[in-house]
Amino acid sequence: MRYGDNGLTVDFGRMAEAIDEGDVLVVGFEMTGKRLLIDLRSDDHSPPLVEVVDPLANAQQRNEWLDERRPGVPRPEHVVFFVWPHSMELLSESPLFSGSQERILREQGVDVSADIEDVRRDLERRERDDTQRALAGGEGYRTIWSRGDD
Repeated sequence: MRYGDNGLTVDFGRMAEAIDEGDVLVVGFEMTGKRLLIDLRSDDHSPPLVEVVDPLANAQQRNEWLDERRPGVPRPEHVVFFVWPHSMELLSESPLFSGSQERILREQGVDVSADIEDVRRDLERRERDDTQRALAGGEGYRTIWSRGDD
Protein backbone atom coordinates (compact mmCIF):
# COMPACT_ATOMS: atom_id res chain seq x y z
CA MET A 1 0.00 0.00 0.00
CA ARG A 2 1.12 3.51 -0.66
CA TYR A 3 -0.45 6.93 -0.57
CA GLY A 4 -1.74 8.73 -3.64
CA ASP A 5 -3.53 12.04 -4.04
CA ASN A 6 -6.75 10.50 -2.72
CA GLY A 7 -5.32 8.46 0.15
CA LEU A 8 -4.10 4.87 0.16
CA THR A 9 -3.62 3.23 -3.21
CA VAL A 10 -3.49 -0.49 -3.83
CA ASP A 11 -0.97 -2.13 -6.12
CA PHE A 12 -3.10 -4.74 -7.89
CA GLY A 13 0.03 -6.20 -9.49
CA ARG A 14 1.50 -6.96 -6.07
CA MET A 15 -1.85 -8.37 -4.99
CA ALA A 16 -1.82 -10.73 -7.99
CA GLU A 17 1.73 -11.80 -7.04
CA ALA A 18 0.59 -12.56 -3.48
CA ILE A 19 -2.25 -14.69 -4.86
CA ASP A 20 0.16 -16.59 -7.12
CA GLU A 21 2.84 -17.09 -4.45
CA GLY A 22 0.91 -17.31 -1.17
CA ASP A 23 -0.42 -20.39 0.56
CA VAL A 24 -2.94 -18.56 2.73
CA LEU A 25 -4.31 -15.04 2.32
CA VAL A 26 -5.79 -13.23 5.33
CA VAL A 27 -7.45 -9.85 4.82
CA GLY A 28 -8.45 -7.50 7.62
CA PHE A 29 -11.02 -4.73 7.33
CA GLU A 30 -11.72 -1.44 9.09
CA MET A 31 -15.48 -2.08 9.01
CA THR A 32 -15.42 -5.37 10.92
CA GLY A 33 -13.16 -7.23 13.27
CA LYS A 34 -13.59 -10.32 11.13
CA ARG A 35 -11.02 -11.50 8.60
CA LEU A 36 -11.33 -12.96 5.13
CA LEU A 37 -9.29 -16.15 4.90
CA ILE A 38 -8.49 -17.84 1.60
CA ASP A 39 -6.48 -21.06 1.89
CA LEU A 40 -5.04 -21.70 -1.57
CA ARG A 41 -3.21 -24.92 -0.72
CA SER A 42 -3.91 -28.21 -2.45
CA ASP A 43 -5.19 -31.16 -0.45
CA ASP A 44 -6.85 -34.46 -1.42
CA HIS A 45 -8.91 -34.73 1.79
CA SER A 46 -10.36 -31.30 2.50
CA PRO A 47 -11.66 -28.57 0.23
CA PRO A 48 -10.03 -25.15 -0.05
CA LEU A 49 -11.17 -22.58 2.49
CA VAL A 50 -12.80 -19.31 1.56
CA GLU A 51 -14.37 -17.97 4.74
CA VAL A 52 -14.98 -14.98 6.97
CA VAL A 53 -13.25 -15.90 10.22
CA ASP A 54 -12.55 -14.47 13.65
CA PRO A 55 -9.28 -12.59 14.16
CA LEU A 56 -6.53 -14.31 16.11
CA ALA A 57 -3.70 -12.84 18.14
CA ASN A 58 -0.80 -14.01 16.01
CA ALA A 59 0.45 -16.27 13.22
CA GLN A 60 1.00 -19.18 15.61
CA GLN A 61 -2.68 -19.16 16.58
CA ARG A 62 -3.68 -18.97 12.90
CA ASN A 63 -1.46 -21.99 12.14
CA GLU A 64 -3.06 -23.93 15.00
CA TRP A 65 -6.51 -22.95 13.73
CA LEU A 66 -5.58 -24.13 10.22
CA ASP A 67 -4.22 -27.41 11.66
CA GLU A 68 -7.63 -28.04 13.22
CA ARG A 69 -9.57 -27.09 10.08
CA ARG A 70 -7.31 -28.96 7.65
CA PRO A 71 -5.68 -31.85 9.53
CA GLY A 72 -2.96 -33.54 7.57
CA VAL A 73 -2.21 -30.50 5.43
CA PRO A 74 1.29 -29.20 6.15
CA ARG A 75 1.51 -25.77 7.70
CA PRO A 76 1.56 -22.96 5.16
CA GLU A 77 4.98 -21.66 4.21
CA HIS A 78 3.79 -18.27 2.97
CA VAL A 79 0.89 -16.52 4.73
CA VAL A 80 0.00 -13.08 3.39
CA PHE A 81 -1.86 -10.66 5.67
CA PHE A 82 -3.00 -7.18 4.78
CA VAL A 83 -5.68 -4.72 5.82
CA TRP A 84 -8.02 -3.62 3.04
CA PRO A 85 -8.41 0.18 3.27
CA HIS A 86 -11.21 0.64 0.74
CA SER A 87 -14.76 -0.43 -0.07
CA MET A 88 -15.98 -3.92 -0.79
CA GLU A 89 -16.87 -2.70 -4.26
CA LEU A 90 -13.20 -2.01 -5.00
CA LEU A 91 -12.15 -5.30 -3.40
CA SER A 92 -14.58 -7.09 -5.72
CA GLU A 93 -12.94 -5.33 -8.68
CA SER A 94 -9.45 -6.24 -7.46
CA PRO A 95 -7.73 -9.50 -8.47
CA LEU A 96 -8.29 -11.02 -5.00
CA PHE A 97 -11.47 -12.95 -5.63
CA SER A 98 -11.05 -13.72 -9.33
CA GLY A 99 -7.36 -14.60 -8.99
CA SER A 100 -7.95 -16.86 -5.99
CA GLN A 101 -10.84 -18.58 -7.73
CA GLU A 102 -8.79 -19.12 -10.89
CA ARG A 103 -5.78 -20.47 -8.98
CA ILE A 104 -7.86 -22.91 -6.92
CA LEU A 105 -9.64 -24.15 -10.06
CA ARG A 106 -6.35 -24.48 -11.96
CA GLU A 107 -4.40 -26.23 -9.17
CA GLN A 108 -7.12 -28.22 -7.41
CA GLY A 109 -9.89 -28.50 -9.97
CA VAL A 110 -12.34 -27.10 -7.41
CA ASP A 111 -14.86 -24.40 -8.28
CA VAL A 112 -15.12 -22.06 -5.28
CA SER A 113 -17.21 -19.43 -7.08
CA ALA A 114 -20.23 -20.04 -4.81
CA ASP A 115 -18.03 -19.75 -1.68
CA ILE A 116 -16.48 -16.54 -2.97
CA GLU A 117 -19.90 -15.09 -3.79
CA ASP A 118 -21.18 -15.97 -0.29
CA VAL A 119 -18.16 -14.34 1.34
CA ARG A 120 -18.41 -11.26 -0.87
CA ARG A 121 -22.10 -10.82 0.02
CA ASP A 122 -21.36 -11.32 3.73
CA LEU A 123 -18.65 -8.67 3.65
CA GLU A 124 -20.86 -6.27 1.68
CA ARG A 125 -23.60 -6.72 4.30
CA ARG A 126 -21.10 -6.05 7.10
CA GLU A 127 -19.90 -2.91 5.30
CA ARG A 128 -23.49 -1.70 4.80
CA ASP A 129 -24.38 -2.41 8.46
CA ASP A 130 -21.25 -0.61 9.64
CA THR A 131 -22.07 2.42 7.48
CA GLN A 132 -25.61 2.54 8.85
CA ARG A 133 -24.32 2.34 12.45
CA ALA A 134 -21.88 5.17 11.71
CA LEU A 135 -24.59 7.39 10.24
CA ALA A 136 -26.94 6.72 13.15
CA GLY A 137 -24.26 7.20 15.80
CA GLY A 138 -24.65 3.54 16.77
CA GLU A 139 -22.44 1.38 18.92
CA GLY A 140 -18.80 2.25 18.37
CA TYR A 141 -19.65 5.62 16.80
CA ARG A 142 -20.40 9.09 18.07
CA THR A 143 -22.51 11.62 16.21
CA ILE A 144 -20.71 14.97 15.97
CA TRP A 145 -23.54 16.97 14.39
CA SER A 146 -27.06 17.42 15.63
CA ARG A 147 -30.11 18.55 13.75
CA GLY A 148 -30.37 21.76 15.70
CA ASP A 149 -34.18 21.79 16.08
CA ASP A 150 -34.12 25.43 17.25
